[in-house]
Amino acid sequence: MTLGGEEPGGSGQSGESRRSEPSELPEDESDLAGRSRSDATSPEELNEPDATGGGGPDAKSQNGPDAKNQNGPGTTSHGPGATGRSEPAEVREGWRIAGLVVRIVLLLALLGGALVVALSLSPSPRTLPEFRAALAAGRVSSVEYRTSTPEQETGEIYELTWSEGPLIWHRIDRTPVGDGQRSYTVERLGRDAAAVARVDRKTGTSSRGLIRWPFEVPPRLGLGWVGLAWGLTFLIMLGSTPRLGNRWAWFWMFTAGQIGALAFLLLEPRPLWYRRGRRPRPTRRLGGGTGCLMSILLSVVAVAAAMGVGELARRVLG
Repeated sequence: MTLGGEEPGGSGQSGESRRSEPSELPEDESDLAGRSRSDATSPEELNEPDATGGGGPDAKSQNGPDAKNQNGPGTTSHGPGATGRSEPAEVREGWRIAGLVVRIVLLLALLGGALVVALSLSPSPRTLPEFRAALAAGRVSSVEYRTSTPEQETGEIYELTWSEGPLIWHRIDRTPVGDGQRSYTVERLGRDAAAVARVDRKTGTSSRGLIRWPFEVPPRLGLGWVGLAWGLTFLIMLGSTPRLGNRWAWFWMFTAGQIGALAFLLLEPRPLWYRRGRRPRPTRRLGGGTGCLMSILLSVVAVAAAMGVGELARRVLG
């Protein structure tokens, strides 16, 4: 009986335990639900930066696919604003083209001036009657003469050179200048060349220092811009960082070398004939001493080239 009496009790306890089990399930479910809610909110909490400024473990999700929309639609590499990143490259390309145009314009100006000076140094021989005939025909554009002494402004003319345009130069070789027994004087030249725009007296001295030819081109021939082009090129050299030599080296080649400005426009910062994207090979820059020695070589080349061009033009143009 005791077994039978204990069975109801035992069964009752088991029944009570069984009846109590369902009551515990809601608590477990509520705990699970609470955990799920806390888990659901944990990514936001994890993504919030901590006090040190760093992100949580899921901070890398900011770089995910949706991160590109955080800065607006125009900041993506494929969005409408992508052209904004290409503008600097376009600006650099524009500056490159502008610099190339400036180099070509300055180079052509200096080459034209060098040609005029070279031709003026090798004029073709003429006589005084031919000079006066050219004056009467209105072909003379400029006249240069020299007296027996630089300080003498009147008297006999010992050297007479004139031009019939920028490329045609003539000179009377006879000293003193005259026809027959009569010398040609400054007074007679003034009467004959009254209609000529430019009549200069050579003094045999120059105050322009080492470099002369860019400023010896007669301005009245419309070539006064040659000296301006040389000055602009010199300023560009001073304001840049040359590749082949330092500023002292280029200074000597500009002045004593005579044709340093032409070489600078041709070679700096890279050769003018290089195509876009082609880079010159790295080279050791010339110093001031080496540039000074190089300028001597350049001056010899400049004189030889001027004499050769002048002689060729004299033979071709007569």
